Amino acid sequence: MPRTQGFIQESQDADRDYATKVKPHIHRPGLSFRTEGIWFTANKQDPVRVTDYSPRNFATTVKTAANASDTVIYVNSVKGFGRYQQVYFDRGGAGEESHYISSIDVTNKTITINAGLTNGQAVGKTVDMDRVIVTNTDGRTAQIDFIFGAQNATASLAGADVQNASTRVKQSVMWADGDRFDGEVRVPYAVGASVQGALMCDECYEVESDEETIIDSHESASAVDPNYVLRIKFTSGEVTPTEKKIRVKLGLWRT
Repeated sequence: MPRTQGFIQESQDADRDYATKVKPHIHRPGLSFRTEGIWFTANKQDPVRVTDYSPRNFATTVKTAANASDTVIYVNSVKGFGRYQQVYFDRGGAGEESHYISSIDVTNKTITINAGLTNGQAVGKTVDMDRVIVTNTDGRTAQIDFIFGAQNATASLAGADVQNASTRVKQSVMWADGDRFDGEVRVPYAVGASVQGALMCDECYEVESDEETIIDSHESASAVDPNYVLRIKFTSGEVTPTEKKIRVKLGLWRT
């Protein structure tokens, strides 16, 4: 498969002889590169938000008062939201409730939810969405969904494009023989439904070392749609899984 990491253009650095010395620059139109991180506690059944993983929560506020049964909600920003993802209203407050986003209007700054509000939501009430969701039902298989794209200010641009990822555990814990990672980019097309967009790591088994690169793709995984999800599955190789904190460092192109 050919690599489509981006455009390579000649350098125009002031300290280089442009005519004879060329420095390749990798660039994806409309995006800039940066490094981000997420962490989660592996081998723990039913992990708790915040305590066992970083939700990388994104929040905005209600712009125009919404009544009970309303499905179109005006907010002050739609940046960071993902279509078909769960969104919370007034989290921690008396009017807390959650719904799934069925569509996003960037121009009018509205989100449409799949069912009408149960409670009225006043101006200024928090509207938020977790961009990292970790599930582990058996204590040895952790699924990490990172909505790394999410909506930006311009509907025509991708929210982000993942290039690579690496994982780290404490030296005192180390990897266990047979610890396994699988990684792929998922394309949501309905609530609770998605298809594989790009396979990035298939049965990657770890060895005892401090850091392992588990995902490395030079393919442009999210050229158009901003709602892509990076799904990582960690499966313990231990007979009796030991809890361990895993840190993931991600190389992302973002708007």
